[in-house]
Amino acid sequence: MRRIETFEPRPGTAYALLVAMTVVWGSGMVLARGVTEHIPPIGLGFWRLTVACLVLLPLVLPHLMHQRPLLKRHLGFFTYLGILQVWPQTIVLLALNYTTAINATLLNGAQPAITAILSAILLRDRMTVAQTIGIVLALVGIIVMVAHGDIDVVLGLDFNIGDWLVVLAVVMWSLYTLKLPTVPREFSPATVLFMVTACGTIAMTPLYLYEAIYVRAMQIDLLTVGTTVYMGVVISAISIFIWNMCLRTVGPQKTSIFINLNPVFAALFAIIFLGEVLHLYHLFGALLVCGGITLVITMGRRRSAAVNS
Repeated sequence: MRRIETFEPRPGTAYALLVAMTVVWGSGMVLARGVTEHIPPIGLGFWRLTVACLVLLPLVLPHLMHQRPLLKRHLGFFTYLGILQVWPQTIVLLALNYTTAINATLLNGAQPAITAILSAILLRDRMTVAQTIGIVLALVGIIVMVAHGDIDVVLGLDFNIGDWLVVLAVVMWSLYTLKLPTVPREFSPATVLFMVTACGTIAMTPLYLYEAIYVRAMQIDLLTVGTTVYMGVVISAISIFIWNMCLRTVGPQKTSIFINLNPVFAALFAIIFLGEVLHLYHLFGALLVCGGITLVITMGRRRSAAVNS
């Protein structure tokens, strides 16, 4: 455990891990869309996060006991981070009940751009022209894939409350991405993840109770338990932990651009597991996304080298 806590990946390793995390998140998005009619969204969000907390608790309990006074002083900040990290996951699950997968994917693809804008406003961290082009290229790649290369699909999109929920989730996640590096280094990464997840889950409890009592309660069956455990352990615990570690290494803007790989892998999963056909627009869109990511990474690295010299 100690080696995991002190592990800080090199930039190359961080980029490889970020790609792996988008594979995991792509599988989670496909699974979440598949169970929307069976599992209520807030219930799924609440219990997957509860599972994540239970998995993390034995690992961080000694740290919690030792750093109790320090944790108490930063409890408000952890609650703020918890809402920014935990709620977007559930908001997207809720939004999928009102909007289409195309709309949700397109709006989610704007996350790197929103992160860059907020970073410029809040942190005065400007992007180069090449990095901006990279973000635009990646977004265009997503549009090409989800619209099947047909501009009429994009022009005919109908936006509703679900789309605004996705926008809210994207803004919240962008703020989380920018605020996480400001957590004091005295806290271990696993402790930070546990505190953020636990505080966010507690803050979500009133919404969960309202949904369970007045809207729809969760059914206890194999599909519900299996989905909750997978999303709690693999996505909410392991993948977010790795994401946070990579965020510390390469920074918010470079980390955020990898979210644009989600639809690439979602399309790949649909082709492999759902029998969908591979089209030219899949390849062209994926090429644009990968080219955009490469621009953001390489131009950022050159700017850092220029500043340091």
